Amino acid sequence: MTLSGPTGADLFYTLDGSDPRLPGGGVSPSALPYSGPVTLEGNTRLVARSRKLTHRNLTGGDGNPPLSTPWSGPAAATYVAATPPLVITEIHYHPEPPPGNAADAEAFEFIELRNRGTVPLDLPGFRFTAGVQFEFTPAHAVTRLAPGAFVVLVKNLAAFTSRYPGATNVAGEYTGSLDNAGERLALEGPLREPILDFAYDDAWFRITDGPGFSLVIRDDTGPLEAWAQASGWRPSAHRGGSPGQTDPAPPVFPPVLINEILTHTDPPLRDAVELFNPTAHPAELSGWFLTDNFASPRKFVFPPNSIVPPGGFLVLTEADFNAGPNAFNFSALGEEVFLFSADGTELTGYVHGFEFGAAANGVSFGRHVSSTGREYCVAQAYRSLGAPNAGPLLGPP
Repeated sequence: MTLSGPTGADLFYTLDGSDPRLPGGGVSPSALPYSGPVTLEGNTRLVARSRKLTHRNLTGGDGNPPLSTPWSGPAAATYVAATPPLVITEIHYHPEPPPGNAADAEAFEFIELRNRGTVPLDLPGFRFTAGVQFEFTPAHAVTRLAPGAFVVLVKNLAAFTSRYPGATNVAGEYTGSLDNAGERLALEGPLREPILDFAYDDAWFRITDGPGFSLVIRDDTGPLEAWAQASGWRPSAHRGGSPGQTDPAPPVFPPVLINEILTHTDPPLRDAVELFNPTAHPAELSGWFLTDNFASPRKFVFPPNSIVPPGGFLVLTEADFNAGPNAFNFSALGEEVFLFSADGTELTGYVHGFEFGAAANGVSFGRHVSSTGREYCVAQAYRSLGAPNAGPLLGPP
């Protein structure tokens, strides 16, 4: 690598990211005089300045600067031979709030990172440059990470400790907050080496957007491009995630779908929801939840022996869910419907549902998958509860 500067100037450079010029104007002890091509070994942050002792600025009066310096401004660049092995492994961007205190939910946010390398990693200098603000320093609680070890950054240490008393590898608090709707996160190394720069999205997995599950990277040894894709992530195996440790394999759920919903009814019609089991095995829903409010899942609890047959349907009406202390029906003006897996008390990680708009009287909405694989909720040509959907309504009802 070669450097160039003004005619008659001397060039000085450093290979550790420091300034070749001392604050008083002298040459830094770390600076090297440039005399020819520079050979770089490993990751390097090169900072260079030129110095011309005969250079003088016009100073004072008529808008001229009051000082003169023989130094140029700094020129800097980072050269990367190997990307540092610190990666983000878990993001709890929209935690479940404590009971009765929804305003404090963000205090329980955290970001987990792991050294995926084979040697210990010194953390000072690693920093976030987008999303939240944090830079590891020698003063933080964790400054060195063993191969395969985790470190956790938190929004509020007191809140985090109250919920995760066993987590001991917390480095410190970041400033800013993780956006519940998704945002860009950027992580770089101590020499400003780019590591990760991606945006997560709350639409990737609805169960991570408030009900208490975190985002977990599927393969933290894989290509860094996977961090920017929904397919590279999954919901945590349990509510609250697993800060500071490997997240266990998630349970397997039958992918039961809300397939049709009737929301605008006059007697003798009743509001109704149709569930569809696309698998070749019976789907047991005992203890699962059905709701008209994503933020309040625990409304209707499926009773024992609630089974959707393989390739078949299960239809619930107001007679089922519009009874008891959490009774509900659907607004003809539009709202939402969601099915949550649960054990009768706690959510277990699966959700399916959608928002819907105003409905014509007696016209149902049905699940429709486009040619690109995108799922929509559209008015149906006719009601077909308990059978395959009729297909989208064309023209006025």
